[in-house]
Amino acid sequence: MAIKKRKKNLKNKFILDACCGGRMFWFNKRHHNALYIDNRKTTEGFYNNPGHRVQPDISMDFRYMKFPDKSFKLVVFDPPHIFCESQKSAIVQEYGSLNKETWREDIKKGFNECWRVLEDFGVLIFKWSEVSVKRADVLKIIEKEPLFGHPRYSKIKNHWYCFMKIPLNHAKDRLDVAGKNKPFDIEKVIEEFRNEVSIVIKAARYDTKIPEYKFSQKVSNKLRQTLLG
Repeated sequence: MAIKKRKKNLKNKFILDACCGGRMFWFNKRHHNALYIDNRKTTEGFYNNPGHRVQPDISMDFRYMKFPDKSFKLVVFDPPHIFCESQKSAIVQEYGSLNKETWREDIKKGFNECWRVLEDFGVLIFKWSEVSVKRADVLKIIEKEPLFGHPRYSKIKNHWYCFMKIPLNHAKDRLDVAGKNKPFDIEKVIEEFRNEVSIVIKAARYDTKIPEYKFSQKVSNKLRQTLLG
């Protein structure tokens, strides 16, 4: 019965909020194409926000989602970001809390689950508030590069990042080395390129003037094929 109910809930639901809380950033808090999940559920607000409610469509932990692979076109992941032991505090009731001992594993598992249930070429929106943990530390744990978002020098506390699930095979299928349609390992090309490009990256980070720099012809040709398709 539970499986049938879950399939019914997924009908026409191609957007997932993996940790919806009170749906505070949603303009339409009951969007008919969105599925809202959370492992919390509250029926009452609290003293400084009496209208706050956590009412997910399905009670579920973002670390262990019971959805098939590639179920959603868009996933929003806004996990708790605060270390706080008191579960009765207003800030925990509103935003949830991070476990000081397991937060790295929890965030990693959550992001991986969001990635798993995301369709190929789907979009993942990740939000982090830099209160207890620096965003740089969180991005290291995620181990995926966002397409765009708040720049690293931004002084605001809330940060949004956009990721797209681009299949590696898609890039490989488009590669054509020297017009001979010879497949090659893109990871190896990136590794060859990494040492050469590190000079430019380091210079850019410190706003250093970058001298004219020529990459090896072998790597340049392969990257040109990768980027231009």
